[in-house]
Amino acid sequence: MRIFGVEISKEYRNLIIIALFYVIFLLLFIGKFNFNPSATIEFSQAFQNSLAKSLPHLSLPEGIVIHKTNGFDGQYYYALALDHSLSNLKNMPMGTNFMQRLLYPFLALLLSLGFPILLPGMLIAINIAAVLVSSYVLMLLLRKYAANPNWVFLWSFSVGLLITVSRDLTEPLMMVLIALSVYFWEQKKDYLATLCLSLSLLTRELALTFFVAILLYLVLSREWKKLCYYLLAIIPFSIWEFILYLNLGTLPVFKSREALSTNPISSFDYLNKAPANVHKYILQPLVNHLSSSQTFDYLSQINKIFSPLPVVLFIIILIIILIYFFYKDRMITMYTVLLVSQVALILLLQKDLLFHEEVDAIGRYILGISFFSPIYFAERKKKYNTVLIILIVLSSLAYFVQRVLIPKGGFFIT
Repeated sequence: MRIFGVEISKEYRNLIIIALFYVIFLLLFIGKFNFNPSATIEFSQAFQNSLAKSLPHLSLPEGIVIHKTNGFDGQYYYALALDHSLSNLKNMPMGTNFMQRLLYPFLALLLSLGFPILLPGMLIAINIAAVLVSSYVLMLLLRKYAANPNWVFLWSFSVGLLITVSRDLTEPLMMVLIALSVYFWEQKKDYLATLCLSLSLLTRELALTFFVAILLYLVLSREWKKLCYYLLAIIPFSIWEFILYLNLGTLPVFKSREALSTNPISSFDYLNKAPANVHKYILQPLVNHLSSSQTFDYLSQINKIFSPLPVVLFIIILIIILIYFFYKDRMITMYTVLLVSQVALILLLQKDLLFHEEVDAIGRYILGISFFSPIYFAERKKKYNTVLIILIVLSSLAYFVQRVLIPKGGFFIT
């Protein structure tokens, strides 16, 4: 492909497309808030009031969008970047599980050079950079298996990335570190792979699922020396947890464990209850309340019920494919173990956590599946399943429309 007369590779062409897409997507979203980049933080009025009571010395800078909704997790990372004192952590009005996610707010603080006005832009920039770097790494891994580099779009435009980039969440940074760890594994640079894995744990404790999967693969392949090497990745995370324990009196990682269920049927339970939910939230409101003044409220109800559906179907079909391929070739690679670990995570999550926030909850937890599934198919010399591609496109398109068109309550600016 030639741009301005210069020949560029497919990989760089794809990166340009991905970058342009996210710039347009974010501009369309923040355009609803006078193009204020702090809109992606989703700082709520309720959290602002809680901060004023708990930490009266901490005042928000001028020009921050305050949402008249419940807000989202990005508001906690922004607050941690604003006040990064360990002594004040105990008074922060948020769950302790957010406090252990050190790297994202710290990196934003570092890049903003301590100027609060730059923090919203840095939170966005970090995640866009993470998407681009992880996409490039995935294309390098796909090249190893002679796969089509365009498969990267299944990752780059996945609903999980749309959610997390437009809400200033930690997952994109965690995933680029996981991607780099796998890349360095392939390059037999275990010290760099271990470093990236360690940093991913400091970004979000969800990286423990990848950590355990890698250890499990090393046990299965009986690489005992390498196993000892990768065990070192847990040390910085353990030290940080101990520091937080001394300051908070509890281990934040145990708070994160509450998201897990002992009943691994969440996705199937969603499908089982779908008919009743359609009647309750779609048909009945349509008969009783459909009017021009309530159009968007009704659309929100439709979105709440149906937005997780493509993701749930994707997971179920992927499980069937995994079982079929294992029965057929008995092939267990590191990518197999990593992918299965992420499917297991979805099945073990509390169903209330998965579905109470429309697709925003479950979509975030399939990021590992979105990244490793193209490699899983590529190493088996198989084409990516067409039905899965359709479901990925539907889920991403639905979220794009939801984020850009459906309003989520009022706002004001500090």
